[in-house]
Amino acid sequence: MNWQLIAVIVIVAAAAVYIGRQTWRTWSTRKDSSCGGGCGCASKTQASGNTNGAPVLIPSEELVLRRRDRGPL
Repeated sequence: MNWQLIAVIVIVAAAAVYIGRQTWRTWSTRKDSSCGGGCGCASKTQASGNTNGAPVLIPSEELVLRRRDRGPL
């Protein structure tokens, strides 16, 4: 085996370990809380007063389209 093949195997193995770890952390935090972020989303839904299950719509006055200035291409 030459050194390039060994380097590729090490990189692919490291990527597999990284993806596996991230997947495990995602699955393990889902069991603990509803969203996993500690954002207080349960209190937000109760504070909105929406108890009938209908979606909450954003008023049209709050919708703003932002354009990014990317400069000349």
